[in-house]
Amino acid sequence: MGTPDAGSYLSVYLSSSAGRVPVRDVLRLDDNKSDPNLETMTYGLFSTCEPPMRQSIAARGITEIFFVTSVDPVGRALVGWYELGWLAEVDKNDFAFAARSARFIDPIPVAHMRGTLGREMQKPLRNYKIIDPRVADSLRELVEASTDRTADYLFEIDRLERMSLSRTGFRYPSWDGVDEFGWDSAAPYLAGGSTTVAAPNASPSGMWVCTACGMRIRNEARLKICNVCRQRGTLEPVGEAR
Repeated sequence: MGTPDAGSYLSVYLSSSAGRVPVRDVLRLDDNKSDPNLETMTYGLFSTCEPPMRQSIAARGITEIFFVTSVDPVGRALVGWYELGWLAEVDKNDFAFAARSARFIDPIPVAHMRGTLGREMQKPLRNYKIIDPRVADSLRELVEASTDRTADYLFEIDRLERMSLSRTGFRYPSWDGVDEFGWDSAAPYLAGGSTTVAAPNASPSGMWVCTACGMRIRNEARLKICNVCRQRGTLEPVGEAR
């Protein structure tokens, strides 16, 4: 996938305060995080997060994502990069991506960046944005010049998952998941289905009802698969405010 000069995205993810390196927050109660999914080098396969960004990547042929997250005590920092290689339309106008290469590093604080790069990176950013090619070039140079610690990130994800397993009985309580993410578990997420319902990614009550089996599921964000009947795309929000 990708076209020359299509551009790059800068994406913010929520990292774990318990992590020895700033991996995604797998311990977040009622909202375990699955992206960026380093285990499979995917984005948007297991989660419903940031659909507008994923639609834009597919439409524009975007070739890379740079990841930033907040790290105590230095604040927001550059921590990783995906070079995108493949996409799948998992539902109508909903896309997931796999990287051909990935590199995660020791955090580089945005506050320490200077010049044009510093001015651009220090602008307010909530979730994601397309960045100028010159900014992307500078970020890529920083990532490539840094020691590759991807293996340490993977080890830390597993350590936190096992911590969750010992505390809750699940690696991912949001999914009732006892196994780690991997390509063995990807098939249901890649298979689009006629049961898919149009639904937002958040519920005002934090509860969802499955249109297939009628069960209610608690989670902050919409899940792609019902925890009970394992049908895909069947959860719709329960409207009562908490």
